[in-house]
Amino acid sequence: MLNSSRKILGQVGIRVLLTFVSAVALTIIGRDIWGSSLSITAFDSLLAFLAIASAAYVYGTYRRDPSAQNMIFFGALVTQGIIFIGSSVDSLLQSPESVIEKTPARVVSDIIEVAILAVMFLLAIILSNKRFSSRANSALILLIIVGSLSFYGFTFLFLLVSLSEGLLITIGSIGVLIAITAFLLTGIIVIRYQKESQKFDLILFLLSSAIFCLASIPLLLNLIFPSTIWTLSLTLQAGGFFALTMSVAVPWQTELGVSRWRADASIATLLLLAFTPFIVFVLAESAYPGSSFIFVGAYYLSHGEAAFLSGLIAVLVYAYSKRNPSPEYLPLILLFISWAYMELHLMLFTPIDMLIAGNERIPPYLIGSILSIILLFWATSSIVRPSNQKSMEYSLQKVILWICLVVSLVWVGELIIDLITWSLPEIGNTPLAASIVLVANLLAMFAFIYLEYLLTTKSRGWESAGVVTAGFLSLWIVRNILKAVFEAWTIGWWAAELLLLAGLVVGPVILGMLYLGSMFEAESSQRKATVYADLLGHDITNYLQAIQVALGIMNLDDATPDVKRKALEEAGLSLTRADHLIRNVRHLGQPSSIHSRNIAKMDLVASIRVALNQVIQISSPEEIEFFISIDEDKCYVYANDLLTDIFMNLFRNAIKYSKEKKRIDVEIKSATMLGKKMCQVRVIDYGRGIEPERKEALFSRFMEGADGTGLGLWVVQALTESFGGIVEVTDRVNGDHSKGAVFVVSLPACVDDSPADE
Repeated sequence: MLNSSRKILGQVGIRVLLTFVSAVALTIIGRDIWGSSLSITAFDSLLAFLAIASAAYVYGTYRRDPSAQNMIFFGALVTQGIIFIGSSVDSLLQSPESVIEKTPARVVSDIIEVAILAVMFLLAIILSNKRFSSRANSALILLIIVGSLSFYGFTFLFLLVSLSEGLLITIGSIGVLIAITAFLLTGIIVIRYQKESQKFDLILFLLSSAIFCLASIPLLLNLIFPSTIWTLSLTLQAGGFFALTMSVAVPWQTELGVSRWRADASIATLLLLAFTPFIVFVLAESAYPGSSFIFVGAYYLSHGEAAFLSGLIAVLVYAYSKRNPSPEYLPLILLFISWAYMELHLMLFTPIDMLIAGNERIPPYLIGSILSIILLFWATSSIVRPSNQKSMEYSLQKVILWICLVVSLVWVGELIIDLITWSLPEIGNTPLAASIVLVANLLAMFAFIYLEYLLTTKSRGWESAGVVTAGFLSLWIVRNILKAVFEAWTIGWWAAELLLLAGLVVGPVILGMLYLGSMFEAESSQRKATVYADLLGHDITNYLQAIQVALGIMNLDDATPDVKRKALEEAGLSLTRADHLIRNVRHLGQPSSIHSRNIAKMDLVASIRVALNQVIQISSPEEIEFFISIDEDKCYVYANDLLTDIFMNLFRNAIKYSKEKKRIDVEIKSATMLGKKMCQVRVIDYGRGIEPERKEALFSRFMEGADGTGLGLWVVQALTESFGGIVEVTDRVNGDHSKGAVFVVSLPACVDDSPADE
């Protein structure tokens, strides 16, 4: 236990050091931009984005596991998101003056915000195994949010502003002490009881706690030595929320079967959507302070391309949904259509002089943001609630009706804005609308991430059309958040424009590939279904006719007992063949989805013995000689009950083509292929062999040239490959195929020595 704790602390320490160095570097590089309210607003918006993203993932986890721990984490993160949203809106509504010199009261309020988070962390870990009723959970979440916000708001608005500087330093010191103590206790408890509390990634969770702990120190230093060091707390908190989100979201994806590096990449990419434009802004503004680039032609081109590409995505999703209906596709289609019109409206109806003055039309962004919230929550509810076939049906007329509604809303919004600015021209340039857009899109971000959570859980991974389609919606949401913060033509504003355009260029390509893949899969399924129908329709009929003839013979009065006995045997044999055909056809429909079935650790030798016994029962045992040679007593592979059918088909095939000497040798040994340990089974027969020209098409020919259905070897190959193995065929005697064949089945071996699953 001690060595494990030391190892964990070592890994966390390295990551904390790297994060701290990165935060210091970003703070130093951007020291020249911290003097503007724009920078502070942007960073508060970034923190709000990260807190809400983390809250959305925790909410998804809470819906699956409504424990007290998840409930408290969710309430704490929602509280943090609301605090940062309020700070962002407050900065937007203030005059664009320098806010770098924070008042002591404001710094202490920031310390209290970190302390509240620390106490919630500790409380969540202490109550990790507690559970309450769903009604109690809802009440407690509301109590956490309202209580925390009330305490924070009361201390900031009424208490701190009336205190002396000495008292503020004292309160700030107590707050930092509470934060550090709570975060340290959280880490100690998590390490001490890691098995009980590991509902998250342990290293990343400890990393986030350590970074939040560090974030309180610059605030205290700023109280004692007034300076700009408090800005380091912002960058550290950003790193803390990043690590916290990863600690919750990555284990959830790995539980779905997504590899660790893919889970890390998908979650980090989403979070970097918000990080990257801000980092670009910091670097560019530091090199070229106050720079802006007025390029009206690029603006029109960008929005025109965005309108076309988003419309194209809507068409692709519509076509895809017709082949693969699902209730969440309709709101997604309507969302892309809505934003296609918004982009088109901005391109066609924004005057050049208005753009040059740095003013964009607000109604498209405002209406689009509100519609995004509605449609995203519609999509999530369509997944959460059981749906029927009717809910998945929609016509082109409904889509056209939606387009008319969107156009009407935008123009009504334009008319209202024009009337307000005409009547009260002094409020024409207030940032109220930008604040509403910011809040709406941060709320939309919560709905979007929860939708991604549901879609990924539903499809058992993120490589599906629904997940990918919804993922592109994040480009609009992040773009709108950035545009609500940054002024027109600035570097941050351009970063938002280019971010959306770059993502949309890739979108149709990915969705097109998914759509084509769906078409090919549908055609393949149709072809297989036709083959299966022909097999069952033709061969089963033959078997039934044979059984019917045999039963007719049994009813003949003049038939001898010997004739009746043979007829009864023939009926039993036909019934056995029909059963084997049905099993083969059923199995052929499973390999394409075999990985979604329960795969267990199985004893290969035991499975082969079961297959031998079943074949012997069907055939005449006195006519068949079986010899088994085993290098190792046990050889384990990951498979399921269909493993037995691989060898049943091989044994039956060997018996069928052995006219004279019915002998089968089975050799089981370990082998290494491409650096992997394999369990290799050689099934050797002494039949007529396989001609060289037939070997290449042996496993894919279906019924061509076969004495029976020809399905047996296809089943062998399909099942073997679904278990990650390969099957090959060679001659028993090199150079003479007529002396018999050897089928070699190689399956990846389990690397540990634990017993097989029962």
